[in-house]
Amino acid sequence: MFRTNPFWKLKKKKQEERPEDKILSETTPFAVRESYKALRTNLAFSLPNEEHRTVVVTSAYVAEGKSTSCLNTAITFAETGVKVCVVDCDLRKPNIAKLCMQKGSPGLSNVLARFNKLEDVIRKSKYPNLDFLYSGDIPPNPAELLESAEMDRVLHILAEKYDYVFIDTPPVNVVTDAVLLAGRVDGVLLVVNQQRTTRAELGKAVSQLEFIKAKILGVLLNDIKTSE
Repeated sequence: MFRTNPFWKLKKKKQEERPEDKILSETTPFAVRESYKALRTNLAFSLPNEEHRTVVVTSAYVAEGKSTSCLNTAITFAETGVKVCVVDCDLRKPNIAKLCMQKGSPGLSNVLARFNKLEDVIRKSKYPNLDFLYSGDIPPNPAELLESAEMDRVLHILAEKYDYVFIDTPPVNVVTDAVLLAGRVDGVLLVVNQQRTTRAELGKAVSQLEFIKAKILGVLLNDIKTSE
């Protein structure tokens, strides 16, 4: 298991960040970009040596930087020329569309409920080689939809279409959704926030993932305090 640190907060935060400020861009500090590149290298070597790879990105609890980390990791992979898709499987409190300042519906939930076809709701992004499958309308039964045979079909199609699929899920310790998906993908990236995550919360999350024999690829340590 590897551990990496994107150094997302590098001091001097005097005004509130906008959602778009959290996403990798030309103005992102060099240290942050290099940390995500290191994460990319570690993930690439940790995943099975296959043509198509799927990764669940989750955390122990809320507000740990999971969705931002999922999106930035996908951007970093897409920069190498491989085909990448980000799937927002948080059907309760989705965040990927908001980070991208886009409308999140129709999306995954609409496909799982068979209201829309998968090919009709996959969105192209402004980033080369990177597509999005947003969460869609918030359903009354998210866990049941994610556990369905239709979800297996979606995962299979995406794995055939893309080189890498990064799946944003709710926190492990809050609802069962991440656990339902973790055993059906190639690996799990666990995001940990130094300022929020407790040792007990992290231990509980790891135990739940290990119980279903999910492959934990590593820990992304987020929100590190650094000196000026």
